[in-house]
Amino acid sequence: MTKENIKSINQNKKKNIPQEFCVQCGEKLIHTPFKKPKRFCSKTCRLTWWRNHDNEISRKAFYNFKCAHCGKEFQAYGSANRKYCSHPCFIEARFYSK
Repeated sequence: MTKENIKSINQNKKKNIPQEFCVQCGEKLIHTPFKKPKRFCSKTCRLTWWRNHDNEISRKAFYNFKCAHCGKEFQAYGSANRKYCSHPCFIEARFYSK
């Protein structure tokens, strides 16, 4: 075995070690066998932690658009098929424009 192989095996072992306590509140976690290890004790703790650590989220799907109704330039996350900058612009274009 090479030095790199041993290093990667040790890193993988560290990743698979389940945490014993909730990352947010510190409560002891109960893990289910054969399932992904838990990091949080509840949905509330998970949402609170991610809300407080927003900078750790890797957001790469930002797209720039020009609104089909008002012409304003805007940036949206997630969908590359946006046409309107807001719901009111969509309603105006859909129902009130000729």
